[in-house]
Amino acid sequence: MSNIKISQLPVKGANLAAADLLEVSEFTGTGYVSKSITGQEIIDAASGGGVDWGDITGTLSSQTDLQTALDAKQDDLVSGTNIKTINGSSVLGSGDLVVGGGMRKYVNTTLQTASITPGETLVGSYLIPSNTFVSNGSFEFLIKAGVSSGSSSLQAKLYINTSSTLTGATLIATSTNNLGAYFNFVRNAILSSNVISLLGSTFQTNIDYINGGYSQSTVAFDVTANRYFLVSFTPSQPTTAEIRGVKFVQYES
Repeated sequence: MSNIKISQLPVKGANLAAADLLEVSEFTGTGYVSKSITGQEIIDAASGGGVDWGDITGTLSSQTDLQTALDAKQDDLVSGTNIKTINGSSVLGSGDLVVGGGMRKYVNTTLQTASITPGETLVGSYLIPSNTFVSNGSFEFLIKAGVSSGSSSLQAKLYINTSSTLTGATLIATSTNNLGAYFNFVRNAILSSNVISLLGSTFQTNIDYINGGYSQSTVAFDVTANRYFLVSFTPSQPTTAEIRGVKFVQYES
């Protein structure tokens, strides 16, 4: 090939490839020696490997893509400054934060109807799955019941048991003898360390908003295990009775 200038050579038209071969002049200290170098050697030398953060120089804001990414990051969370506290307690850190004052409830509005004769009969059985409630808090039990036909008086009782039967069940509350129509059967209680404290279980009243002079009952209620709340009816004569719904509400302490 005749001597031509580099500027007169054909354009490669592509990025440097590993197999490309280039001529270089290496300075020996006294002069230059022509040698060859591959495209891969140039690529390896240009990459330079990793760079330690402490070796980066220049102005950060000039790196617009990096600065934009950093600007989009969330600021460090500071309790009470850019993240709220709960009842004065920080939500930062590991572990659980116990929050009081919540409400848990079990509601069943399925109509339960039974034709019953004098003597106690189980009419409603309500499974409370484990951990529906917690071991401490106040409770309200509400049962709406009544006689749908006939003129019998009707007494309701509320029990708790590990199975859906009155056998081995523990009595929680007893209503008055209600004459016809419908009535609300209500009890308020305190649950502390898996023990319910409330109006004496044999005290006959529909609603326990009464003055003093009554006994108190305590009933075990392990909230970590399945339990059944049971409602029974005792009529004075054959009749058809109903449970229109039950609601068990716990206000956590």
